[in-house]
Amino acid sequence: RAGDVDFCVPFWVFEPLKATLFAQSVGFQMESDTKWTGALESEMQTAEVEMAAILAEKKMVLGDILSLNVGEIIPIEVQDPITAYVNRVPMIRGKYGVKNGRYALRVEEIRNPTDFVSLGLKNRQMLGPQKYDDEFKFGMEK
Repeated sequence: RAGDVDFCVPFWVFEPLKATLFAQSVGFQMESDTKWTGALESEMQTAEVEMAAILAEKKMVLGDILSLNVGEIIPIEVQDPITAYVNRVPMIRGKYGVKNGRYALRVEEIRNPTDFVSLGLKNRQMLGPQKYDDEFKFGMEK
């Protein structure tokens, strides 16, 4: 059988490698396609992503979980600082609070997406909060 396969890779993944991939390996200087880049950046501004901030994690014995009843309270402690994940990638660090009667996260640090290239993106689909936290720390933890 024959056919076409299209791969969709975020532009920022190639940005740090552009000079190496195109200038040295291929032997020519890649020209910037400003029209394409502008269109891509415009589309990215409206792309929907999933953001999750884990306020607390608690280890429990399975037997205790199985014996829970509706209405019971599980005591937890909110983590500080809180990491917010964008599509399972830790991008924002902040403090939990309340603003105008709603739960909120005050942003204290934002990661640059190109920082994640150094982790090797081959296992990215399997990454989640624990995996990334073990491999990549925010600037305040280095």
